Amino acid sequence: MSPQEALLGAFNATNLASGYIERGNFAAARRKLMLALQALNQLQTEA
Repeated sequence: MSPQEALLGAFNATNLASGYIERGNFAAARRKLMLALQALNQLQTEA
């Protein structure tokens, strides 16, 4: 996965989590935030 793809993945997952939080779906928001953290971790390990 390229750094750009990882960054876009983190941004997308965070955006989706925000929408879930607004609707009160905290379980789904947590899952999306975990995906965002995994994408950010991928960036960190490639650096």
